[in-house]
Amino acid sequence: MTLRDIRLILAVAISASMMANQTSAGFDVGILRAANRSAQENEPGGETSPLAGNNAPTISAIANRVIAVNGAAIATFVVADKETPGDGLKVEVASDNPAVVDTQRLTLEKQGGKQTLTVVPVPEAEGTATITVTVSDMDGGRTSTQFALTATENLPYVPGELLVRVRPGVKAAGMLREAKAAGARSGASAAAAMAVGGGGLKEIRPLLMGSLENVGAHAAAAEGDPTEREEGAAESLDNLMRTHVLTFDSREDVQDLLEMLQREEGVESVELNDVYRLDYTANDPIYVDGYLWGLEKIRAGRAWDNSPRGDGVVVAVIDSGVAINHPDLTPNMWKNSGEIRGNRVDDDKNGYVDDVDGWDFILNAKTWNGHGHGTHVAGTIAAVGNNREGVIGVAPKAKIMPLKVFSDAGVSNLASSVNAIYYAAKKGAKVINLSWGAYKTCDERPTLRDAIAYAQSRRAVVIAAAGNDNKDAGTHSPSNCPNVVSVAATDKDDKKWVNSNGGADIDVSAPGSGIYSTYVDRGGYIYASMNGTSMAAPHVSGLVALIASKFPNYTTSQIISTLENSSDDIGDENKFGHGRINAEKAVNAKPSVPANPKLKDLSATRLKLTWSASSDDVEVKGYYVDVSKNSSFSSFVSGYQKRNAGKVTTLTITELQPQTKYYARVRAYDGLGKMSDQSDVVSDKTLADTTDPSVPANVKLKANSSSKLTLSWSASSDDVAVEGYYVDVSKSNTFRTFVSGHNGKDVGNVTTLELKSLQANTRYYARVRAYDAAGNISSSSATVFEETK
Repeated sequence: MTLRDIRLILAVAISASMMANQTSAGFDVGILRAANRSAQENEPGGETSPLAGNNAPTISAIANRVIAVNGAAIATFVVADKETPGDGLKVEVASDNPAVVDTQRLTLEKQGGKQTLTVVPVPEAEGTATITVTVSDMDGGRTSTQFALTATENLPYVPGELLVRVRPGVKAAGMLREAKAAGARSGASAAAAMAVGGGGLKEIRPLLMGSLENVGAHAAAAEGDPTEREEGAAESLDNLMRTHVLTFDSREDVQDLLEMLQREEGVESVELNDVYRLDYTANDPIYVDGYLWGLEKIRAGRAWDNSPRGDGVVVAVIDSGVAINHPDLTPNMWKNSGEIRGNRVDDDKNGYVDDVDGWDFILNAKTWNGHGHGTHVAGTIAAVGNNREGVIGVAPKAKIMPLKVFSDAGVSNLASSVNAIYYAAKKGAKVINLSWGAYKTCDERPTLRDAIAYAQSRRAVVIAAAGNDNKDAGTHSPSNCPNVVSVAATDKDDKKWVNSNGGADIDVSAPGSGIYSTYVDRGGYIYASMNGTSMAAPHVSGLVALIASKFPNYTTSQIISTLENSSDDIGDENKFGHGRINAEKAVNAKPSVPANPKLKDLSATRLKLTWSASSDDVEVKGYYVDVSKNSSFSSFVSGYQKRNAGKVTTLTITELQPQTKYYARVRAYDGLGKMSDQSDVVSDKTLADTTDPSVPANVKLKANSSSKLTLSWSASSDDVAVEGYYVDVSKSNTFRTFVSGHNGKDVGNVTTLELKSLQANTRYYARVRAYDAAGNISSSSATVFEETK
């Protein structure tokens, strides 16, 4: 198929959709599938040969050429026999080139009525092998078919696949006939527009869950889910639902197709279906001394004291699968409560049948583990404790959600990974562990970015390995995606593990060298030691589960802040981010102690207390201040015992006594009420009182009788406090002589005084002065006069 043909197909589909429904925001995908060519059509390599009996078994056609991209190739076929039930048929597989495909590495599974053959090429092999599938029935009837498998190593993307996102409002034709009708209306050749099957475009399918029916069911469910309407969730979900996987003949140059499609009207973005690799190095299944050194280094045991141990927190391990029957993992395996085991019904309507134990997004089947990596990761996170088995996880009571996106050769792709992240988010995973990656920026892969953003909008904390190539982690995704915790690996000496990526994008570091954990191989459930940022990331995921169980009301940003702020500083932040994680400090996280407290005299009655702001995993909400006259704080100044100063770093302490020594200390508290330890105690002495009180104002003299007058005034102010008033009374305005007993009479702290035993029809003069405890006296008030009656 030429580029012109592809352009025509998309143009016809988009044209039909816009004529049919201009307002639709969905993408009703036309499934352009190649006709299933049977073996009887004598395709090269696809012959079916009855070897015995008139009613020999039948085998549905297998594509005659399969590309194994850096890992497993998958062939699905159906075997049947008119006289023998499916379970009575014997299926055998052989390879003619053991250098490329070793028959010992073939895996054949039955899923419903289908036989799924997984072929894992010999590592680093390149070349072609012919695979022969033979089916025998109980009567001796036999049928065989062949297909060619080409092993290709180190490709950065899946051949023949592109991820295309259409613009909002674009709705592609839902059925072939609609597209054909649109082609006829536009004058295009329907045959040219629909030229599929012989080369070129083979299939268009939705990215999410892979079928129109499931996407429709999901969209309906999302309408009723309030979390889908939260900020960020709706936009990310819409982006994912507008993204589709286009499959082309593997001989097509998808790089050229990508550039062409990027220029098409109605297309928002086009991406290669990236290949991802696990971030680990060779394992050594040998017990070594100090085999759980990583847990000891991060002080996990101390974190378990009097704290939840990840109780019930769901951690999605998106990896190579998990051995759910490993005795050290089984009690902590997540179960999908919305699904009924073995009834072959999609009970929870999420597009996956019988996904009780998670899902395999490679085979589109129930999850299983044929590569030890995912089992190793799961053990570090949540291997069961106190069960007399080999290891214990960082969060030994968390729940592992196993989602398989890597083939048994350790390779995945963008589309499978995005679907697994979406699944984990929908099923309520609080933590998502991604111990893998590829060298792309997150902005270059908007589909991956949107899947992660969607998970984060549903309050999941996403943890990712930083990569194992001693490069800048900023070039490695998904660890470089926004708000993803990027994890570097350290060794037993708190040095950077030799191959760990580093750089400014690293958030935290964790043990990743010689990590001993659960494992599985053909010999059964074992334990193994492995290296890599793949091993560092699950230490962090386990710790996040501990934090989430200890502080269930924390937001994702609060959890990440706790993780980062509690890490131990072990050196260069460009290697280790905020430091190597410390579980004990994280679960006991509280604000830092207020530093640099200082107390300074302002006056005889005021002191000024200052300190440096504290830091916290959540947010410092305020400070408590204690003030006392003794350094033991056995008693407190009135109003200054745990005085809430609010969110300040300075406080004026008032109503103190002159020339008196005071002591002060500060504690910080956060939004959850956790308090820091006390600051250092500081002290200072108030100044001596040298300030006079203010002059008494509004002085008045009123006649009551022939022998009485009433003197009144307004209260004076003072820097300390007014202790009382002196009053002068005279018959002369020069106050040369005084009425008996009223020459500076101390009347105490009052503002009114009755003058008695006066002479009738006589004028009297009066004035007032205020005094304080230090003996400071104000000036005299204005002089007032009045006559008795």
